[in-house]
Amino acid sequence: MLERKWILTGATFVATALLLALLYWRNRGPVVRAGVMPLGVMVNQPIYFADSTSGATDWHWEFGQGADDRAQRGQFFYTQPGLYQIRLTVNGKQKKMFTVKVRPAPTRRDSLVRLLGPKVAYQDEKLSFTTFGASPGKFAWQFGETGLVDSREPTALYSYLKPGVYTVTLTTDITQRPLTQNVRVLPRYSRFTVPVDTTAEDIRWRLQRIANGQQVNSQYSYLVGHYLCGNPDFPVIANGQPARDFYSYCMALQFEGKNLIDAVALEGGLNGGCLTKLTITQHKR
Repeated sequence: MLERKWILTGATFVATALLLALLYWRNRGPVVRAGVMPLGVMVNQPIYFADSTSGATDWHWEFGQGADDRAQRGQFFYTQPGLYQIRLTVNGKQKKMFTVKVRPAPTRRDSLVRLLGPKVAYQDEKLSFTTFGASPGKFAWQFGETGLVDSREPTALYSYLKPGVYTVTLTTDITQRPLTQNVRVLPRYSRFTVPVDTTAEDIRWRLQRIANGQQVNSQYSYLVGHYLCGNPDFPVIANGQPARDFYSYCMALQFEGKNLIDAVALEGGLNGGCLTKLTITQHKR
């Protein structure tokens, strides 16, 4: 009797275990078969996602930061670097997780290097062209008049023999593409000609008079009141050096007395507003 009771109990245990396993697998559903690739990308590079789970009819992809998608497959872009958890829910039950690492996009060196030089000049005037943000390397300047490489120095000096509009081209081993800038060369300067064709040229002309010791106070007052909204602390960057206030720059310009102002680049001043920064290229006589 004891032996028969044990056999019945064992059979009951086995049947119960099989029933529980069946219920578990039925509730658990099919195995989620999905993928995300690549798991390492840079900002604004696509990741691709897809699911091929058997019997799946509903998908919910969650990419973090509130972004999601209900498609079976597709692509997604992250706009910020970081470590992200992607969660897929199939048929509202089965879930699978993925981890994606998003790296910052590399900064192109081209965007850090700029060509600085005058955009309006005079025939026979000695002009200075240089680069801002460039590390030591190989330089090849072409000023558009001779058709040849005119200089291989980081800062190049050049005088145009004839008036006209020329394209200055700088080729380096630093940037992927040449840097270019147009310069308009006016007929030979005359003391009866006041170069006020543009705001930048007017500022350049007045700064040169300060450098020459001519009408220093009146030129300074005009520049501050007319272009800088009365602010003597206005920031000035000369030849890529740290910024200093406009008053200090003009005082140094006056007392040194040996500078030629090659070009003035402006920032701000839109719709009649005040300028926000002056970038100046100059060289010693």
